[in-house]
This record gives sequence, C-alpha cells and structure tokens, in this order.
Amino acid sequence: MKHTQKRGESMKWLLLVPVVIIILLLSYVKLTIKYIFYNGKSNLKISTSYLFGLIKPEIIPDDNKDSKEKSIEERNRSSILKYRDYKNIFQYIFDKVIIEKLSWRTKIGLEDPFYLSMIYGSVWWIKSLIVSYILSRKETDKLNIEVLPCYNTNLLDTRFNCIIKIRMVYIINIWIRLLKIHKGGEKNDRTSNRRLDEDNDDKFERNG
Repeated sequence: MKHTQKRGESMKWLLLVPVVIIILLLSYVKLTIKYIFYNGKSNLKISTSYLFGLIKPEIIPDDNKDSKEKSIEERNRSSILKYRDYKNIFQYIFDKVIIEKLSWRTKIGLEDPFYLSMIYGSVWWIKSLIVSYILSRKETDKLNIEVLPCYNTNLLDTRFNCIIKIRMVYIINIWIRLLKIHKGGEKNDRTSNRRLDEDNDDKFERNG
C-alpha cells in the first residue's frame, strides 16, 4: 500500500511538470527600452522583467571588439547578405509584441527661428509617420509624443521610453532563428575564404 501511495504521488508531480513548462512558455517577458540623446551624448538602457518581476536581468549594450576590427566593406557585405533573414525576424517580433507604453519627447533649439521652424515641422512629420504606422498595426494605452521648440539656444534633447512584452515561447523561437542565421553566416564566410585561398594558390602557381 505504501509503495502504491508513493507511486501515485510521484505520478502527480510528473503530471505537474508539463503544466509548469506550459505556464512558463506562455508567460510574458516585459522589456523596458530607454534611450536618451542630449547634445551629442547618448545613453541606451534595456531592462527585462520575467515571472511577475521576480527575475529582472538588465541588458547593457556592449561594443564588440571583433566588429570594430572588421572593415566597413566586410560589415556592409555581411549586412546585405543577412538583410532578408533579419527583416523576417523583425517582422515576426513586431507581430508578436504588445506595446504597453510609448513615449517619445524631443526638444529642439536653434538661434535662428526660421531654421528652427523648418526643423520643428520636419521632426513632427517624421514622428507622425512612424507613430501612425505603429498604431495602424498595434494598440497602446499610454502614448506620449512631443516636439518642443526652444528659441535662442542650440539644443537637441530626445528621450525615448518604450515598454513592450512578448511571450517566452516567441523569444525561444527568435533565438533559434538567430542561431540559424549566425551558423549560416559562418558557413558562407568559410566557403568565401576557401575560394579566396584557391584563387591565390592559382595565381602563385602561374607566377611560379
């Protein structure tokens, strides 16, 4: 009897495991994106929140030394090759995310009021296009878009604050797609390098 009871309890715990996994996969990950640009200085901060705020890892943008060492030509070539793949991923992310808050405030200052009025109108027009496109696909309860002119001073101050959330299962899918793109890029680089080496060998043999 005791053995049967223990077996029944263990079966209950085993049945709870897939339920917990499903709950974790369907739960939302919240991302807060803050960007500040003030007179030539910029600051980007991305923080996340998961499991009702119990897990709050912070993502700090890091400069990759390897990317700096690459030439502009190589970076442009790789970006063109991967443009379609990344475009599909960005489209997938945009379809799956939920926008909770969107705030984009900008202060523009110029000593010449004529040029200030032109730039002020242009910035409003650009912001209206971007926000209109987002709102045509998404809904948000908290929206704050501002463009404030500042006279008799040279100033550029823009502050962007966005809170979005996405289910964990979609993040895993995005991560798998990114890994596939990265592995595909490594394969392409290797084949291109091999071709270059073969061409160099042929030239060397002809000269010899």
